[in-house]
Amino acid sequence: MVQRIPVAASLGRALSDEQSFAAGRESRLAWSVLARLWRTLRPAARRAVAAGADVVHAHWWIPAGLAVPRGTPLVVTLQGSDAALLKHSRIARFLARPLFRRAAVVTATSRQAGESVQNLAGRFVGSEHIHPMPMESRGHPWTRGRGGVVLIGG
Repeated sequence: MVQRIPVAASLGRALSDEQSFAAGRESRLAWSVLARLWRTLRPAARRAVAAGADVVHAHWWIPAGLAVPRGTPLVVTLQGSDAALLKHSRIARFLARPLFRRAAVVTATSRQAGESVQNLAGRFVGSEHIHPMPMESRGHPWTRGRGGVVLIGG
């Protein structure tokens, strides 16, 4: 099962734009928007886990990764924007460290984002977990798998 949670276009652009995301890091409005999105994602993640999801894959550690219930197997993927937030906000680093510790896997869309996680939040991201976006999918066969995966994010 893949469950996509719709995000307002303006918020999606703000989340994916490293400069605007980092620029709003100290804004009460920016933090309230992230909190509102977290409140939307949290029950969606709980429903997916209750329905039998085996793992949750959260793009953007904030707010998607923070929305995942504790005890749920978790993969977190950092984009450039949420990695930039780690560089510029003590609050963000405080929130991120326990999340990265509990994640089974942390991936990043660039070496710089991976280095931010390592240097600022203490979680190593090896080269095997650096996946530039968009990812080249040719040559990677689909599987029938078992169970489900949930993608929270964009």
